[in-house]
Amino acid sequence: MCASIREDFNGIGMGQHREELGNRLDHVLGQLDRGPGYIGGLRQDFYSYGRNTKATMDQYRKLKQVLLEVDGAAMQILTRMSSRFIILFNLLTSVDTHRIPLDVHV
Repeated sequence: MCASIREDFNGIGMGQHREELGNRLDHVLGQLDRGPGYIGGLRQDFYSYGRNTKATMDQYRKLKQVLLEVDGAAMQILTRMSSRFIILFNLLTSVDTHRIPLDVHV
């Protein structure tokens, strides 16, 4: 899963997806914080493979950490972009302009 996060959620265009995954991971970690009785009552199959709450929380925290690393790398890319590149990109963006001739008499 960590490798998948690094591959599938990297880049500056994946910010919204990283945010959604981060919110979901926070939600799951919040439920795990309530203890095994809470989750065990909701999903018996969650613990059918012999996982305990601490190990599961550690795995989700690791996923969250990797996601934050990928997000940090994307932010570094954005902050390292040259202002000249941004200006050039803005010049290449098409804009619809209307010119009013000055010699028109009403």
